[in-house]
Amino acid sequence: MGVAEDAKREPQAVVCECSDPSCRELVEITPDERDFVRRVPNRRVVRVGHADYENERVLMEEPGRFQVVERF
Repeated sequence: MGVAEDAKREPQAVVCECSDPSCRELVEITPDERDFVRRVPNRRVVRVGHADYENERVLMEEPGRFQVVERF
């Protein structure tokens, strides 16, 4: 496995994409995971517990790491 493949499997810290514009909390996610989530434009990666249940639904959760939400 090359360096580029290893980099796609290493978690990186990204800013939570929740609906709170002041949120600056970090989420650990690999580039591969993020690319998979972003294949659908209205899906976002948020910290666990940051979902806005009035405007989005939780599609999946990586326990202790992040949730994938889909905005209505």
